[in-house]
Amino acid sequence: MSYAVKSLVQGSRELIAFRIGDQEFCVNIMSVREIRGWTPATPLPHSPHYVLGVINLRGAVLPIMDLSLRLGM
Repeated sequence: MSYAVKSLVQGSRELIAFRIGDQEFCVNIMSVREIRGWTPATPLPHSPHYVLGVINLRGAVLPIMDLSLRLGM
């Protein structure tokens, strides 16, 4: 029996992987609401260096952060 089949039989987790610099991270796919293309952020004056700005997503204002800067990578 292959590893993938064993994993499904024993219970599995669906993860989404992403890379920041040379580090790879995974999060549970159930914690991801949406994956979308890049939209330029509106700069936010006096924000921390890792905050690129904000975007409007269907009426919700969301902060956009550079995780590599936030994590000091």
